[in-house]
Amino acid sequence: MGNISTSDMGFLYGFSLFETFLVNENGNVFLLDKHIERMRSSALYFGIDAPKDISEIIKKYICEQNIKNKIVRVTLTSGNKQKEIKPSIFFSNRENIYTPRKIANGCKLTLSEVRKSESSIIIRHKTGNYAENYFLLQSAIENGFNDVLFLNSKGELTETSKCNLFFVKDDTLFTPNISCGLLPGIIRQWVIENSQKCVEDSFNLEDLLNADEVFVCNSAMGIMHVNSIDEKRFKLGRMTKFLQLEYKI
Repeated sequence: MGNISTSDMGFLYGFSLFETFLVNENGNVFLLDKHIERMRSSALYFGIDAPKDISEIIKKYICEQNIKNKIVRVTLTSGNKQKEIKPSIFFSNRENIYTPRKIANGCKLTLSEVRKSESSIIIRHKTGNYAENYFLLQSAIENGFNDVLFLNSKGELTETSKCNLFFVKDDTLFTPNISCGLLPGIIRQWVIENSQKCVEDSFNLEDLLNADEVFVCNSAMGIMHVNSIDEKRFKLGRMTKFLQLEYKI
């Protein structure tokens, strides 16, 4: 916490990492160790000197600020090694907008005309380079949708602007493979590990539109069923209900 140097690469180029998660009513974070592990892994990949005590720093912030039932974002800037500026950690928190009613209502997706690059070196990391996702998300909201769905340059399914994507067909769960160009989400991995069988592969839009049920997930909202993708509608399905019940934290 504190000020950021104008020479910090996080300020200059959005070269930063962040994690967003829900702090529950007891002040705890579901799978916090996984969030820290992902941030450390990305920091190592990009050569960012992450503090060794980042876990303690996060827990101290939650405790001192008495954070409960709020969404917290922790940002790690990359600093600037050439100018001997060390990375900085910043926190922000906001109200938990994902009420039980909102989760029950589900969400509406729209397909983006923008294609994601499966070869991008940053798409598999949770970096501060989110301007494109933010802009396209706001455009979708203005047009009456909740989120925007992306395909990659090969026409394969990837993710939404802020969620991982799953669909069910004939009682089998499917999700795009990381190689398609998407963030390896914390809740995505939890869903995979808590399902009897989940097929990770490359899929096209037709596969998705022919699904029996569709849902999205992230660490702020948990699991939410998809009501529609543009004109195609879906019902809340058995497997989505099951995972929502299992996810209760």
